[in-house]
Amino acid sequence: MDSTQDKLLRLNKVPLGISLVFYGLELTALAIILMFAVPFVVAGNLALLIQVVFGLSILLVGASILSFVGKALCLTAPSDMQGKTAIYTAVVLDVLGIVIQLASQFTTVPKMVADSSNLLAIAAFVCFLLFLQQLGRYLHDDELTSKSAGLLKLGIALVVSLVLSLASGFVMPPAIILFVLVALILGMLGLIRYARLLLGFKKKLSPS
Repeated sequence: MDSTQDKLLRLNKVPLGISLVFYGLELTALAIILMFAVPFVVAGNLALLIQVVFGLSILLVGASILSFVGKALCLTAPSDMQGKTAIYTAVVLDVLGIVIQLASQFTTVPKMVADSSNLLAIAAFVCFLLFLQQLGRYLHDDELTSKSAGLLKLGIALVVSLVLSLASGFVMPPAIILFVLVALILGMLGLIRYARLLLGFKKKLSPS
């Protein structure tokens, strides 16, 4: 059986891929924080606010590009790694989502198709978590494997809470506040745990 060090050497560009996904997440978190803070800082200066919002949108696009390139680099994972199809699926779903978003910018796209880009992004994220879980198993790291599985369960709970919030808007409108609040809390917890998980893999895969 290969040693952990041998497996690390065979992972090729996966360490760089994980690092890029991590940096993309950091940029996304920074952009979100600034979006909440900027309106208070530049209040009353509409022209400056528009420029800042445009700059933040560029930052988000850059973060998305970093994340996508990182996932693409993870395609170099060894062929003997189980569950490698998860990363292929994640990349394909991301490409489909990008195509739909670009198409919606230049032509009229049915609302159902345009909205599907969000579902594709969620599905791609789930597939990437499955890849990370398999990567943890490949490295015989029970802690990273367990954290990946735990984050996957949290993601499923977040999706369920979002679905319930949408459903409650038709059935029991007052309950939508509760489900949205739960979704926000789960989203924040998920973001923190996702960052820690990527950082854990980044450290595990870094040359010793």
